[in-house]
Amino acid sequence: MSCSACTEVQCHGMSENYMYETVYDEILDENITRKTDTYNNWIKYFPTYQLKDKDDLNIDWTKGINVFLKFDCIDSVDVQNMSKSAIDEIITRCYHEDDRIVEKIVTERNKTVNSFKEGKIYICIKNI
Repeated sequence: MSCSACTEVQCHGMSENYMYETVYDEILDENITRKTDTYNNWIKYFPTYQLKDKDDLNIDWTKGINVFLKFDCIDSVDVQNMSKSAIDEIITRCYHEDDRIVEKIVTERNKTVNSFKEGKIYICIKNI
């Protein structure tokens, strides 16, 4: 997958390790899992305006898709852990599709950057 075929999003990926946390809920009197503040902020400020319009992707959303992801990210991040947040944000929240249509995910580091601010996500979606 060449990056020229991808949509570039100027946002560092979010590691799955920082998406959820377990906290004690006093009302329920049990531990619950919730999104972290870090993840909620990542979602809130995700630059959706940089994504291609869903209708311009030439995707049949009734069929399975393959998703190819590349990340410009800091060295300490496990690249494989960033695919879940990218799929959840782009496929589910932005394009309003059930992510169960994702049949295959290919994830790789495009390049190492020095800061989160320099991070980027490249995504290419294709029908199977």
